[in-house]
Amino acid sequence: MTGEATPDYHFTPAAMMRIGRFFPLARLIFILREPLDLSISISRYWAAMFPELYALHRNANRTAAMAGLLRHMASDAADIQRCEPRESNTYSLKRGHAGGKYPAHGLYDLPPASVLPPASACYFPTRVHPSNLIARVQFALQVRLLLRLIPPVEGGRGLGLVSFAEFIADPGRTVASVSAFLGLRREAEGVSVRNCNGPGGCRAPTNATISATTREDDPVLSAARRQSAPYFRGLLEQMCALASDDEARGRVSVVNTGWAQLLWELGARSDTRGCENWGRWR
Repeated sequence: MTGEATPDYHFTPAAMMRIGRFFPLARLIFILREPLDLSISISRYWAAMFPELYALHRNANRTAAMAGLLRHMASDAADIQRCEPRESNTYSLKRGHAGGKYPAHGLYDLPPASVLPPASACYFPTRVHPSNLIARVQFALQVRLLLRLIPPVEGGRGLGLVSFAEFIADPGRTVASVSAFLGLRREAEGVSVRNCNGPGGCRAPTNATISATTREDDPVLSAARRQSAPYFRGLLEQMCALASDDEARGRVSVVNTGWAQLLWELGARSDTRGCENWGRWR
């Protein structure tokens, strides 16, 4: 068995189409993370290319840093509302990785409107920049697009959703669950988690770098969660709708937890509108 990983396939419809064409029997693993926590991580990753984000993460005043992150989210939300077509391969040609040295490759080309309706296109490059924090956490939209572009596998469920919080809490259990989803019999032994986000190479995770927003006793993060809730409310409502969609559930497996717990960890604990039928998701 051969595997490959990237944080961008869920955000690149062209890549989804190619996976469906060239690897129709592949089983896909999609790790979902609490949206504010993920936004902090994404902004840390992109900080080397965006001076305002670099300043955000160098700021010792955490309240000011969170305020900067929220301003960045507001700008991202405005970009989504404008939904202005950008030239193809914005990532490579404009502000791309390693100063844009990589050639144009069509990675962010959008599929035809019959596959990705115009309203949905507003959440993907080339309509938004790849660093757009609001667009990147539209998990339900991304899952539904994957289900349209990736053919069903034998047995039905070829897409596995993994809770990031559960993975961090018990990596061995998650690896064992993922192995079972992939049809592997080998038990997970000696599994550890390494944080490889940002400069300095891989290192052991800390509460400051992983799952920070799960700490309810942190007043700065709690305030940021409340203030960012409007940006993520649509995500939660769409995830709730996905969990209630029998057709989608027939092709999607929540690998290391249940639907109810996954939605709780994504933020439904603070905004449960549209999430009334908890019992059927367990």
